[in-house]
Amino acid sequence: MHRAIASARDEMNHLRQTILAMRDEMESLRAGKQQAGDETIAALHDEIRQLRATVAAVRDQAEMLQIEKRQEVHAAVMQSAEEIAQLRSTVQALRDQLENERVARLRARDESQQMHEMVFALSESLEHPLEQHPEQRREAKWPVG
Repeated sequence: MHRAIASARDEMNHLRQTILAMRDEMESLRAGKQQAGDETIAALHDEIRQLRATVAAVRDQAEMLQIEKRQEVHAAVMQSAEEIAQLRSTVQALRDQLENERVARLRARDESQQMHEMVFALSESLEHPLEQHPEQRREAKWPVG
């Protein structure tokens, strides 16, 4: 009976040690799973940080491109406005020049007309000198002498 009790005690000790070993193994597995989970979570957090950094960099780049585009559009608008002002100035100068040329032509035509009238009057007076001035006709009829 002592043997049976000793054998039962040995078996109980053996079972206790088996249970403790299984608990240790289960704790080890649980710790391994916990560590793997923590590593996975840490990796996911790192990936999220990287993605946020990438999104921020892309957003910054997009904003810079948008600013550059606005500046380019503004510069193009300003250049167009300057070109329009220059073209308007050129058009006005050409209009003024055309008007001056038209006025000069009219004056030249008027002067030419006046010259023709003077030439005609002179030629008429040379062809008919006595008819033009009646007081000279009296003098011509009665020469003093």
